[in-house]
Amino acid sequence: MLIATTNNRRTSYAGPVEEGSSTKSQLFKERIVLAVAAPAELRAVLEGLGAPSIEIPLEWESVQITEAFEVLRTGVGKANACGAAARLLDPQVHHLILCIGIAGSLPGPSPAALGALVAADAIVMADEGVQGPQGFQSLASLGFPPLPGGDTLVPPEWVLRWLIRFGPRVGPIATVSTCSGTDAAARALAQRTGAVAEAMEGAGVALAAVHAGVAFGELRIISNSAGDRDRQEWRLKEALHRLSEVVADMKSASAALSDLAR
Repeated sequence: MLIATTNNRRTSYAGPVEEGSSTKSQLFKERIVLAVAAPAELRAVLEGLGAPSIEIPLEWESVQITEAFEVLRTGVGKANACGAAARLLDPQVHHLILCIGIAGSLPGPSPAALGALVAADAIVMADEGVQGPQGFQSLASLGFPPLPGGDTLVPPEWVLRWLIRFGPRVGPIATVSTCSGTDAAARALAQRTGAVAEAMEGAGVALAAVHAGVAFGELRIISNSAGDRDRQEWRLKEALHRLSEVVADMKSASAALSDLAR
């Protein structure tokens, strides 16, 4: 097993390359960072990678579990996510950063079911703006785009093709600072963004990745319905178990990334 912790923005490599593996320089260029916000999600991810006994890192620190996978604990929220990812990412080392964890299902004609896997084909910075008498106006519409080119980032097509291997529903995921605690807020967010799920870190991770020159994506397990807190449905235990299963599948399929990226 390989273990490394962050020192400033770079990751130190501690431990030998396993017999029969590629050279260190080749290995580093294939490393995948799994960006995870909260301790319960981290434990599920570590279990999926076959390292359930590893002590979870502090916020803004990472641990390298296998030759291919490094796990970054961002902390909750887009500011933490962007800062932690920016501190770590190095295009000479990291091939892809994937924001992964749980999310809330937004209302719509066909809402994502509890326990469903959702891969983002668009990551939306959803609540940066002004709430006025006529409704919400995004920063992008006011001429201050929070992301390069607007308020949405689209993951590379090859990243989405790899994630589709794991059987997700595909759709936009909204990154919010304030989760939808009323039905009206959930409906408004879904209508404004077209998102099928809401979470709190994806756009922060993606923004850091764009500026670092590293590919990015977002993958979520639906743990709850968004909307009125008194009527929300939760399946947290089941969602975390599913998260472990998906990460285990990703570990087995990591070699396919190089071919897809070409």
